[in-house]
Amino acid sequence: MHRLALIGLCLTLLLASPAFTVGTMSLLVDGQPVEAEVHTLNGAAMVPFKPLLPACGVSAYWVPDSQAISAYNAEHSLYLVMGQNSGLADGYQVPVDPPAQFIDGNPCLPLRLIVKTFQFQSMYDAGGSTGTW
Repeated sequence: MHRLALIGLCLTLLLASPAFTVGTMSLLVDGQPVEAEVHTLNGAAMVPFKPLLPACGVSAYWVPDSQAISAYNAEHSLYLVMGQNSGLADGYQVPVDPPAQFIDGNPCLPLRLIVKTFQFQSMYDAGGSTGTW
């Protein structure tokens, strides 16, 4: 099972929405760094689907015709259409909040949904505090 850790400090940017922050964080998968900018939207961590999912052993594809992300491994699958409040996880409809969306031109997904769907063990450390999912 992959271990996913976010380590770092979020810097709040004054953008159109006061609930939007951009993180200067390091992503670690099985102890190895993965370069990806982490965003926070209304309290939810949003991550670009690549390079994170492939680093976790998950095949991930952009589906341009439906503006969707399809991701799967041997045990689990996830299909999310950009901007939709629901998606498919392992063939079942699930709520997606916030929905998958483009941030700085990159398709981003809520990290919590990735962790839950693919049953990753994860840790989060922001400014010295640690939380586990």
